[in-house]
Amino acid sequence: MGAEPTTQIANMSIDTSGQQLGIFDLHDLRVFGELYLAASQSRLTLRTEENADRLKVPNAVHGQLHDFTFVSCVDCKGGSVPSKRFGSKGQRSYSWNVFPHFIFFGNRHFNPINDKIVDVWFSVSDASLIFDDFDSYGILDTSSVNVSDLIQESFGDRQIPLGPAPTLAYFGGRCDVLKVEVSEGSIVVQHWPISEMGSSEGIRIRSQLKLGVRFRMPTELSVCIEAVTKLAQFLSLVAGRSQGVSNVQVKVNGASEKERFFSVYWSLAPSVSSTEGVQYKPSFLDMPLDAIRRPEEFKESLSAWWEAPPSHKLARARLHACRSRGIKFDVDRLVAAANMFDLRVICGMEEQQHDLIKVCTDCIKALKRLPKTDDRDSIIMALSRVGTPSLRKKILMRADIVKSRFVLDNLDEVLRLVVKCRNYFVHGDNDSSFNFATVKPFTTFFTETLEFVFAAAELIECGWNSVAWKNEPHTASHWFCRYLNDYSKNSRDLLLASNNKKSKIDLPL
Repeated sequence: MGAEPTTQIANMSIDTSGQQLGIFDLHDLRVFGELYLAASQSRLTLRTEENADRLKVPNAVHGQLHDFTFVSCVDCKGGSVPSKRFGSKGQRSYSWNVFPHFIFFGNRHFNPINDKIVDVWFSVSDASLIFDDFDSYGILDTSSVNVSDLIQESFGDRQIPLGPAPTLAYFGGRCDVLKVEVSEGSIVVQHWPISEMGSSEGIRIRSQLKLGVRFRMPTELSVCIEAVTKLAQFLSLVAGRSQGVSNVQVKVNGASEKERFFSVYWSLAPSVSSTEGVQYKPSFLDMPLDAIRRPEEFKESLSAWWEAPPSHKLARARLHACRSRGIKFDVDRLVAAANMFDLRVICGMEEQQHDLIKVCTDCIKALKRLPKTDDRDSIIMALSRVGTPSLRKKILMRADIVKSRFVLDNLDEVLRLVVKCRNYFVHGDNDSSFNFATVKPFTTFFTETLEFVFAAAELIECGWNSVAWKNEPHTASHWFCRYLNDYSKNSRDLLLASNNKKSKIDLPL
C-alpha cells in the first residue's frame, strides 16, 4: 500500500452539475449526445439526422465530451427503438434515451469485455466517523509545546515571521489506516490528505478517507460492484445507518499508467435513505466495532463477514434493505425481517420418530398418485417439511446466540408472539390463541426485535466482543443502543397486553 492510488486517481473528478455534451459512437455513426447524471434519473440522449430507423443502442456506448474527456456508458438499458422527429422543412432526425448503469470517465474508453479491474476505491457517507482517526490530525500551540522550535525561520526565499504565539497544524503522516486480507485480495482504508497553499486567510489540511478493494486477480465489473456492495453493507451495520457510496474510482490491468485509471459514476449506487433518522449521527462510542481503537477485533469481524458462504448473502441483503427504511415501519417490513431467518439458517433434519417419518413418506407417495391439484401439492409440501425446523425454531436458535451475551428477559416469549403476528399477516386469522388487537401497538417493536436478533447474532459469530461493548458507556447514536435501552419497557408492556384476555380493542393500522 502507498500513495499510488492517491496521486493517480484523486485528481479525477466528475461534473454532476448538469448536462454534458459530446460526440458518441452508435455502431458506424457518429452521433450527438447529452449525458445527464442524476442517480436513478440519469440518462444518455443520442441524436442524429442520419437514417437510423433500425438501429438499437448497444450495451456499451463510447464517446468523447466537449472537454475532451473520454466517456464510456456501460450496461445501458432502453433505446431499442428510435424516436423520429420531423423538422419544419421536412428533415428527419432520430433520438434515443437510454439509462446507463455505469459511466466511466478517463483518458481512454473503458471496454467492459477486455478491461479487468485490479483496484476499486470509493467513499461511504460516514467514513470519517466509522474510522474516527482523530489523533492523525491536530493543532499544536504554545500551551502544549514550544512550537517555535518546530518551525524553521525560512522556507526557500520566504521568511517566516515568528511571533509570540505560533500555531502548527499537522497531519501525522499515517496514510494506511486498515488492511484486511480476504480471499479475493485485500480490503484497505487510507487517508488521502489534501493540503492547500497558505494565504493571509490561513491554511487547511483536508483528508478523504477512502476504502479500497485490491483484487488478487483482475476481475469483471460485476464482481467489483458486488465487493463494494458487500463492504458497504457491513459498514452500514457498524455505523447504525445505511451508507451511501460515492467517488468510485478503478484501476484496470494492462494499458499504460496514464490510461489505467477511471472515475466511475454509478447511477444506482447505494444511497442514504431520507427517512433513516438522520438525527442520529454515528459515534465511535456506540459502534459495535472500532477499527481505530480495537483494530484486531474489527479485522477479524470483517474477514469473517466477508468469507461467509453465499447462502448468507441474500439474508444479509434483506437486513440491509429493512434497515435502510429507517423509521418507516409497516407490515411488509415485519414479514421481510422474519423471512431473513428462513433465508439465513441452514439446519439438518431434526430428530424424529422413525414411525412418523415413515408415515409421512408413505402419504407423500400416495398423494403423488392422485391427480395434480393445488390442494394435493400443498399437502405434499407440508409433509415434506416435517423434520425441518420451523421459522419459529430458526429464530429462537439465532436468539440463543444473542441471549448468551445480553440480558433480554422473556425474549423467547416475545419472539413467539412475533412469529404469530407474522403468520397472521401471511396466512390470516388461523390461530385461535392469538389476538392481534392486543399486540397491534407493538408491531414496530416486533420488527426491531427481529432485526436486532439477526444483526447481533451475525456480528457475534463474526467475532464481535459484545460483552465488552455493552459494558462501555453509550449514547443513543446507534440503533443497537436505542433498542437495548427500550427493550425492558417494551417487552413488559407487550406481555402485559398479550396476557390481558379481555382486551378486544380493534385499533386502526
